[in-house]
Amino acid sequence: MFGRNSEAKAEAREVRAQHNARFNNKTTDPDSDEYLASHDKVVAAEQAAKGRG
Repeated sequence: MFGRNSEAKAEAREVRAQHNARFNNKTTDPDSDEYLASHDKVVAAEQAAKGRG
């Protein structure tokens, strides 16, 4: 039970870190398809970590 949740939380942290590394800069267009797809992936990973996905 705890193993899966810990894995999901670790994955969510990794997905967010990748998103931030790629898009945290002055030239990021928050309306671009790439940004939105990455953000959706972050949200899905975080919801899965909370048991809502």
